[in-house]
Amino acid sequence: CSSDLHLSQQNRASDAELRRAAIVGRELASQMEFRRAMQESTKREIFNVRLATLADIPVLQKLIAASVRKLQAQHYSPMQMDAAIGSVFGVDTQLIHDGTYFAVEAEVEGEGRAPEAKIVACGGWSRRKTLFGSDNVQGKDDRSLDPRRDAARIRAVFVDPDWARRGIARSEERRVGKECRSR
Repeated sequence: CSSDLHLSQQNRASDAELRRAAIVGRELASQMEFRRAMQESTKREIFNVRLATLADIPVLQKLIAASVRKLQAQHYSPMQMDAAIGSVFGVDTQLIHDGTYFAVEAEVEGEGRAPEAKIVACGGWSRRKTLFGSDNVQGKDDRSLDPRRDAARIRAVFVDPDWARRGIARSEERRVGKECRSR
């Protein structure tokens, strides 16, 4: 009788372990499926990187604000984000004039229209002394770095939240880093 009770407890423990294993298995399968889908979706997406222009500034400002509010929300309070958007996080037109600020475009299909290019990320590098900030930062030092002593600097990369987690920022940082080193 006691051995029957022992077997019954073992069966219940085994059933619970099997249920846990099934749940873990489903979660792992779901994660693997998600990774495969992401890899497939990124393989089909083609991004075009081009120099940003002054005409892009309104779009870039909206993209930067959306990126900071959504993708940096866990790092900054709403008040900090409000204070930083447009000053710390913003477009520095000096980089556009220097030809070191880029717009990353993706082909987006519109309803009943031909695909059109949409800016989904932006960023750049600088050979200037200023480390960060937009045109609104007071006391910026736009003097050139001395290439014999000073390395060029990646200034920022921002991604549209709807296009996040697709490797765009990582790819852009690598590309910008290579460009920094080559000049």
